[in-house]
Amino acid sequence: MFFEFYGPLRAQSGLKSYSVEVKEEVSLLDALRLLPDRVRELVLDEEGKIRPGILILVNDV
Repeated sequence: MFFEFYGPLRAQSGLKSYSVEVKEEVSLLDALRLLPDRVRELVLDEEGKIRPGILILVNDV
């Protein structure tokens, strides 16, 4: 699975992209939980929900 980061998320995380191998299909939230801590904390709130203002595109759409 390949993630690309843009705008403030890229600047705040210090990452342009991140790649992780998954063996099976996962939900969007499960995929986001695979992100490194510093990125995950920017994307997900304390309850594990996507933070307001975060735009997520799946398969370049």
